[in-house]
Amino acid sequence: MSNLKNIISQFVSDTDESKLNTITKEFFGISFGEFETKYYLPNKSPFQKKINFEKYERLDFDSFPSQKGMNVITDYIIYCNNINYTTYIENNIAKNVEQAKKINNGILDQLSLMLMKFTYRTVVYDINKKKSQNLFHSTSKEDQFKEYLRNFQYNENLIDFVKNYHSLVQNLENYLLQLHKNILEFFKNFSNDMSLLSEKFGISHKNLKSINLAQGDLHNQGKMVIQCKYEKESIFYKPRNGNIDLLFSNLLSFFNNKTNHELKTTENIIRNGYFWVKGINYKECDDKDDVSNFYHELGVILAFLYLFDATDFHADNLIACGKHPVLIDLESLIGNRKLKKFTDATDVNRYLLSSSVKSTGILPFIFGDNESSDVSAIGKKGETQSSIKVPKMKNIGTSNIEVVSEYINIDSSKNHPKVEGKYVNSELYTSDIKRGFSIAYEFILKEKKNILKLIDKDSTNLFLRHINKPTMFYANLINLSYHPMIMQNIALRDFFIASQLFQEKNKLVNEEFKDMIHSNVPYFSYNINSKTIIHHSLTKYENYFNTSAFDSIQKKLKFLSNVDKEKQLTFIENSMLRSTLINEDKERNYNIKNYDFILNSNSQKKFKKECFDSIINEIESKITNHQIKYKNTYSWNSGMLYGTGSKKTYHDIIMTENLYDGLCGMAFYYYSLYLYSENNDYLIKTENIINNIRNYTIENSNLPIGAFEGVFSYVYLCGLLYKCTLRTHYLDECIRIINLFKDKLNEDNTNDFISGNAGILTVLINLYTYIETDVYKDILYDAIKICVNRLYKNKVEISTNKITWEFVNNQHLTGFAHGNSGVCYALKLYLEKIEYSSKIQQLIKKADNFEKSFRKGDLWVNHNKNEEAPFAWCYGSPGILLNKSMNYNDKHDNIKIVKEILAQGFSRTQCLCHGDLGNAIILTNFIEKEKLNHILYDILREKTVEDLQCGIGVPKIQNFSLMTGLSGISYGLMYMLKDNIPNILRLEI
Repeated sequence: MSNLKNIISQFVSDTDESKLNTITKEFFGISFGEFETKYYLPNKSPFQKKINFEKYERLDFDSFPSQKGMNVITDYIIYCNNINYTTYIENNIAKNVEQAKKINNGILDQLSLMLMKFTYRTVVYDINKKKSQNLFHSTSKEDQFKEYLRNFQYNENLIDFVKNYHSLVQNLENYLLQLHKNILEFFKNFSNDMSLLSEKFGISHKNLKSINLAQGDLHNQGKMVIQCKYEKESIFYKPRNGNIDLLFSNLLSFFNNKTNHELKTTENIIRNGYFWVKGINYKECDDKDDVSNFYHELGVILAFLYLFDATDFHADNLIACGKHPVLIDLESLIGNRKLKKFTDATDVNRYLLSSSVKSTGILPFIFGDNESSDVSAIGKKGETQSSIKVPKMKNIGTSNIEVVSEYINIDSSKNHPKVEGKYVNSELYTSDIKRGFSIAYEFILKEKKNILKLIDKDSTNLFLRHINKPTMFYANLINLSYHPMIMQNIALRDFFIASQLFQEKNKLVNEEFKDMIHSNVPYFSYNINSKTIIHHSLTKYENYFNTSAFDSIQKKLKFLSNVDKEKQLTFIENSMLRSTLINEDKERNYNIKNYDFILNSNSQKKFKKECFDSIINEIESKITNHQIKYKNTYSWNSGMLYGTGSKKTYHDIIMTENLYDGLCGMAFYYYSLYLYSENNDYLIKTENIINNIRNYTIENSNLPIGAFEGVFSYVYLCGLLYKCTLRTHYLDECIRIINLFKDKLNEDNTNDFISGNAGILTVLINLYTYIETDVYKDILYDAIKICVNRLYKNKVEISTNKITWEFVNNQHLTGFAHGNSGVCYALKLYLEKIEYSSKIQQLIKKADNFEKSFRKGDLWVNHNKNEEAPFAWCYGSPGILLNKSMNYNDKHDNIKIVKEILAQGFSRTQCLCHGDLGNAIILTNFIEKEKLNHILYDILREKTVEDLQCGIGVPKIQNFSLMTGLSGISYGLMYMLKDNIPNILRLEI
């Protein structure tokens, strides 16, 4: 393998010759071998002008001012390229030479920092290299760092740095010259427009305090937003078409005039290819009425953003100006997407969710991998952490300096209202947002024609930005391309960027590549009437979109309805449910009732089955009304909490394929409806859902494997349908998945009943005991043995008499779904249904001992010691009782546990996983269904469907999921009324 291939193998997983050739032919038009000879060996780039390094050995080096700190290197590059604006500023802007020098020095300092963001990795590398070579005279880490910087006071050391890292310097110089060119263009436009700016914005240029660069990302060969800061005001120079900003101002003015509102917009001066906007100052609200008005107006704005399929309106694009929210940076106001053809209802649902109010960026959401980071326009409040880990320097000021990836603190943005210096709780103003949204939505319905006329008025000059990939993706890749390993060679950096874009290949990838080589975030635009995408280089991609953005707006206007308005209002309500309104101490809100008297009750009083039937029917109607149907496929929304502590947010999500809260769960629900009602339509619907899921499983070995949260959800449903219909293709599907995932079974370290081998083992055993074909039984038996052996191998010996397994986050947990009891149950089922093993018998005994050690009286303490003892299938005594029910000698003890569950285990939620229906199903092993139905009737008799408590941790929100939602509650009632329905908590077939 060549030296180049060795280096490439560190950032490209597959260095197969054909792949390398494909990359170089795509981006460089030559083979990999030609690339190595033509560009890598001579260390040159076909995309960047080679620089003259002689300028860095200037004779007048002594005039370079002595600098302190790491920026001495980037200051030197700026100095050697004669970048200075003092004369221009003095002659055209400043009132005296001192002011001119101050503004110029501020610009140069910013340029130095902009270069340093690409330089610091190499500086850290250089320091550590010198340290490893013992080149420092000093001994302490602090003195070595000072010595390193002090050496740059001598010109030969700076020149040596330039020579040693000439690839870096060449990239930095090209980047600097881009910036310089655009700063000169800014000054030219600023000079031409000075009188217009003074007249329109009422500013005196003699009071200019500073010019601030790069307010946002760099595009189009170094174009950037530039701020001119005065004593009290600011104006912003934006080098792009500004007609979209003008349109939004006109639209809100039209709304204000028609509805007697006072929404505030930016003041703009639109020029050819650029525009000026007067800065919006952050102001606090005077009182709660102002806050209420702020969120009411934000609801209005949200309705227009929804109409336009707007995206990217996060915290930095909103300014709280007293009682008025003001949007800035409107280039992505009107969205248009390259849509693929829908294949099923999930595709349709995904599209509907992605074009809902949730996609605008206004409503609270978690972005990235930091679950405490909310960057939304509403959600971000004060100083926060970055949404992903980013590179930063650590141990600055010492020779131990290094680059690490960490979440970093981000300064407060100006999006969130304050009263008397304190941030308000936005969730308390949800009704104001919804009211504003409703008013604007109804206005849009009424004024459709006039809104279209307003948009169409100057549409030929209306250009919008297309965000092909998240800006963060581009920024991170550019940053990584300056890693010292890659920057040792200019051609290698070109190849690195190409190789990473190749993994995300799309139609625009070559233009993305050209921009990123020059450290620019790719920029694409399109006219509102066109399907064509335009790159700033004037490269055009005809018919890139399926339809024009203007046509998309027309379609959206036809789509709007009262039904849709209510759906969007629900999304708003859900998104605004923050943890300050989600009572963490749930026990105080529950009306726990002691039902242990039921054990000795001889009452012949009949519960009212009609109550249960009514709930079953109403749930079915509600689920049907909320389904998305497309070509005999179905989809629903689900939801979950994201984040930690006080920063939890609720997210509406689309159902995946699993059993716990996905489409297999819905298939199981409809299968149960079929068994309960004997209505064949429900069986047909079940089969349609399963046949659709099959498309996701074919040759997809990357799926998770669990029985509740993985591909064995599908196996379980296929097993049920085979039993019901005797159609052999369902059994064939079971065997196909088992064979496809055999290796994964043998590698599983998840262990538990929900996601790991315990649940899978239970499905396999239940399927094995039903089928009769020897060939299939042999395959199932082999898979069963793999699961058993894996569970045995994964055991963790706590002591000589206690054994458990590692579960979520490598914890040793009690309980059924995620803990010890679920594994024990599966292994006991193996001994009972498959074969006896003394080794497994001993394993189970020691595992049961582990569970016993957490018992307190007749209940179990939670694995989280700060919470009340749980009473649920997933955690706590009901699930553990399910395991103990397999021990025939524990009958007397089990009744004691039953009494404790009856006394404390009902009237929290009604769901299967950790609620009344789950507990009732478990207790059917010990108590007659009739008696348990009395308990359920007592809980449900005064409830409507809307009153039912689902189990996702938010009292106000319901979902349709099997284990935590309405479909599971309905299934539970059907199970309690009829004996032919399988027990999902045991994964019965």
